[in-house]
Amino acid sequence: MAGRRSTKRFSPHPVELDKVLQIIQAGTLAPSSGNIQNWSFVVITDVGKIRALYHHTLDQDPFLSAMAAVIVCGDVEYAHSMYGMRGKRLYTVQNCAAAIQNMLLAAQAVGLGACWIGAFDEDKVSLMFNIPNHRHRPQAIILFGYAAEEPEPKGTKALESVVFFNEFGNCVLRPHLVFYDWATEWRNQAKNVKEHSVSAWHRLASQRRKDTVEKDASRGASERVSESSSGSSSDASIPGNDGSSRKRSPLELARERIRTRIEGLKREEYRREE
Repeated sequence: MAGRRSTKRFSPHPVELDKVLQIIQAGTLAPSSGNIQNWSFVVITDVGKIRALYHHTLDQDPFLSAMAAVIVCGDVEYAHSMYGMRGKRLYTVQNCAAAIQNMLLAAQAVGLGACWIGAFDEDKVSLMFNIPNHRHRPQAIILFGYAAEEPEPKGTKALESVVFFNEFGNCVLRPHLVFYDWATEWRNQAKNVKEHSVSAWHRLASQRRKDTVEKDASRGASERVSESSSGSSSDASIPGNDGSSRKRSPLELARERIRTRIEGLKREEYRREE
């Protein structure tokens, strides 16, 4: 049941007639108002006629590839005689819809794809297949065939948004607990833990990046202070006449290095003579 999808494109593989009859038999097992079973089924195996329906069904693409079809009709006069106007306008639709749902599930069970079509020109369809629509009104056309592609996964509304208890709008926020579906609860809790963990990890990573930037900035400032201190205590500055220090020019520093080098060479020369 969970795997049933509407098939929109069918393969050219022929559909076995016995499977179609099994599907219709499943439809006749559906419940109906007062068990009147006021339905009938027109089976179409002529592919040419199925293709011709395309022009009377708002040009819906499934008619271009379906290999079999069934027109589900409702006997509105019989339902009217039993239940009045409500039987004609409502119960007939409900009865045929129940039969169609059985047919769709049966098609899934025998390996066929199916598509429920509700938009079509009733008069044109009735004329094409000699349906006396003053009494037997076409309710739907069901297309069958082997699926040519895997249908898209079906999304469903959350149960808590469509199920109410005792009065409309009175819902249960976690209905899976009512059904003792602990697996769903565990998945939800695991999802929450994962989301909190990811959020905490991002916060921690952001804090670490911030700490790293602050440490780098602090280290750079310390190095600049150290360089400034070492420079001020080196030969780069000399005391002035007033006791204050001034910075040596590059020429003075070069002369000092030359004098130091000459004095070193003289000392080496004296050592050799001795």
